[in-house]
Amino acid sequence: MSAPNHYIRDAEHINYGFLSVRAVEVFKKLKNKQTLSAEDNDILNRVVTFLSQIADGAELISAGSYQGCNAMASMDALNLAMGPLERLQDLIEDKDISAFFRQLFKDVQLLVSAKSKISTKNQKLLDTVIMFFEALSLSLLETIGSGKPRLGGTHDNAARVHEQLR
Repeated sequence: MSAPNHYIRDAEHINYGFLSVRAVEVFKKLKNKQTLSAEDNDILNRVVTFLSQIADGAELISAGSYQGCNAMASMDALNLAMGPLERLQDLIEDKDISAFFRQLFKDVQLLVSAKSKISTKNQKLLDTVIMFFEALSLSLLETIGSGKPRLGGTHDNAARVHEQLR
């Protein structure tokens, strides 16, 4: 099997870019105690899966443990998360990326299962998740926009689309 070409990588980045923009919208709805649609709930489930993959990738790197996760998907998810982490280093208090994402995954999973019970503690969690996914969307936008234009677009066009989606 050959290595993925840049078109496949761009498609993956675009997919996660859309997920990150929609995740911010949905978490803001949760924060404002607005009703979620079926599509919003699907986004939340995809976010939980994505955060689980990031946590698995971080654990695979830090501990070398492989607990039945899809190593390739987990490493790809962790790679995507590294851009936002550079912007959000203050969020990781103990400097253990694996523990940070494992806890974030667990907290978001609990939050998603109890959407209607947003507490003050959950408000801080929502702020953290919103900041992470905003940073992720910007990081992906920079990655997609760097270098030569691909798929017929330019960085300026991507930035305009990103702003319209916000």
